[in-house]
Amino acid sequence: MTTPSRAVEKGASLADLGRAWRVSRQGARHRWNVLKHRIYPDIPRQRPDTHYLNGSG
Repeated sequence: MTTPSRAVEKGASLADLGRAWRVSRQGARHRWNVLKHRIYPDIPRQRPDTHYLNGSG
């Protein structure tokens, strides 16, 4: 069985992971983000760009 990180390295999409995990693409995205931060803890978490909320853009 291929691990999720190896599958992504080989070009698997979130839709592919979702089918394998029997969840939606959005569910696969969430699950992959959780797994990615467990596998690679030094990768910084990305936050949405919210500069438009302060009225300067």
